Amino acid sequence: MGMSRREVLRVGTMATLSARLPWLVGGGAVAVAGDLPLSARALRGLNALTRADFAAAVGSRFRFSTSGGGRVTTRLAGVTGTGGAQRDSRCFALRFRSRASRRLTQGTYLVGHPVLGEFALFVVPMGARGRRAFYEAVINRADA
Repeated sequence: MGMSRREVLRVGTMATLSARLPWLVGGGAVAVAGDLPLSARALRGLNALTRADFAAAVGSRFRFSTSGGGRVTTRLAGVTGTGGAQRDSRCFALRFRSRASRRLTQGTYLVGHPVLGEFALFVVPMGARGRRAFYEAVINRADA
């Protein structure tokens, strides 16, 4: 019998993390997307946040730090369920919007929020409408 979906996801995730997030000796930081240094605490920060935490932050500002030292300020436009039950707090999508003049490319960013703290987040551009650019980040915490 072949590998289950869960095993494929686990192996794929570990391979991706091994390739994309090598630990830097002595620095306690990792290299992510464009050599943007992230602390181990920032990488773990997202795991402590729930769908309810993000739902409470809809409309608030999130700062995305870019590898060039810049920042792009976005607003959390919404939190939606993905696929299955809408109440499933393990799998959800975050939708952000920003000014179209300051765009993010697909990648992992250090994100800061005054209440939720700092965490690493992989975002994908979803297009632009008028003077607004839209992004999505999918959180999928499959059972181990």
